[in-house]
Amino acid sequence: MSTMDINISSDHYCCKIRFERHFIVIKGDSGIGKTELVELISESARDVKIESTLPCVPLTGATWKDLMRFGENRIYIADDQEFVETREFASIFKESIKKNNYFVFICRADTIAGRLGALSFSANDIYRFVGDGKDHYIEPMYPPQKLMASNADCFLVEDTAAGYEFFSDLVHVDCKCATDGKSSIVKDLVILSKSYKHIFVIVDMASYGCHMEEFYTICNRKIKIKISYMSDYECFEELLLRTNLLKDLSIVKREMNDLPKYAGRFLSWEKYFEDLLKRATSRKFFAQSHGAHINPCYTKSCLDCNVHKMEKCKEAFHGEDKFCDLLIGTKYEDLLQYHN
Repeated sequence: MSTMDINISSDHYCCKIRFERHFIVIKGDSGIGKTELVELISESARDVKIESTLPCVPLTGATWKDLMRFGENRIYIADDQEFVETREFASIFKESIKKNNYFVFICRADTIAGRLGALSFSANDIYRFVGDGKDHYIEPMYPPQKLMASNADCFLVEDTAAGYEFFSDLVHVDCKCATDGKSSIVKDLVILSKSYKHIFVIVDMASYGCHMEEFYTICNRKIKIKISYMSDYECFEELLLRTNLLKDLSIVKREMNDLPKYAGRFLSWEKYFEDLLKRATSRKFFAQSHGAHINPCYTKSCLDCNVHKMEKCKEAFHGEDKFCDLLIGTKYEDLLQYHN
């Protein structure tokens, strides 16, 4: 399935929710209508009309284990439930996803990291619940942010190995690696703010949901430097799949054109992109896998490559700058502002 839709309507209440990944997080102020949404689904009153891609099932402290263990093809809704922060829930959740189940987590503003810290989810899967009289809907909690002007004097990269190596070669400014992955980004920003005026952060948004509140706060209030990031940057593997070297491969073109269908089979889209990159490049000169060092095919000119000279690799580029060859005309072309 590509998208999940939930439409609820009654004489005094209407709500529409649409999402693509296996779960979303909904935040909102008290009294705005979040709990009423769950109550209307639970009551199933005659005057309430519920239209949903899959049946909606509220989770409670008394029933959640059995519902998740034995249910399939459901949309589960958890309204600020404490059990979602347990390791037991995280374990059962992973198995439940395999049964084509989807989840809507309703949380207060201050509970995401604590309640959902054991789950890997996208920063773009966090929504604000909005009430406007009878009508209710969700909107992205964090506004989309594209690449800004080319005046950053430092890149802070979450990835180690291939991701960090790629960006270190790409950008002409200082490039730093996060000291402890995504969990140290905010701490690293505080330290680097003493030496730089504008830091561009490369962080895997596909798995940054639990850290996004703290990150967004520091971007907008806590330190007096400019911080930029790309909200639609999923992960390094996704960037590579978007390059001119890989985007036209048949398997990449087919699956990337219908991401919810293919990525929906995985616990997170980050894991899907890692898997697709490995499958798409297997047994090729430009083979690349998650956690490995960067293949020179992604950073070095093909004109200097002995493989190309000897075997005439059909995917070879004939320009002298590999980064330009890879990124021009793609989703990440603007990164070239920081190249040379």
